[in-house]
Amino acid sequence: MRCSVLNDILALVKTQGGLIRSFLLRWGPVLLWMALIFAFSADSDPYRMLPGWEEKCLSAHLNGLCQDEILGRVSHFLEYAVLAVLFSRAVAWGRAPRGTFLILAAGLSAAYALLDEVHQLFVPGRTFQFFDLGLDICGIVLGVLLHRLVKRR
Repeated sequence: MRCSVLNDILALVKTQGGLIRSFLLRWGPVLLWMALIFAFSADSDPYRMLPGWEEKCLSAHLNGLCQDEILGRVSHFLEYAVLAVLFSRAVAWGRAPRGTFLILAAGLSAAYALLDEVHQLFVPGRTFQFFDLGLDICGIVLGVLLHRLVKRR
């Protein structure tokens, strides 16, 4: 009787270990990327680490935009494109990327983008911007479509 219980416990631990490993492989990259986005959003000046950034709006202007504005727009677009790819991968996980999976991945990514913008209301020097949310959603659409294209081939 005692060995039976011990064997059952060992089997459960093996199963749980497999479940944890599977969960981490599936959702770990999503959670890490979300944490990275959160960390940059929590910083009132996320570009200060770049060389020469203390002299904002130096020489590079494109249609009246400063360097930090250009970098901010590109980073919003790309960070959410990557998040959408990771969500698509996690939601579909081993299955063909059907429309319902992609809509779910896009919805989860968009919900996080909205939460990120709300989070910025509480960070000194940052604000909620609908334009940034629009860039996030454009990146999400690209990411979901890119994931579907790659998985179909």
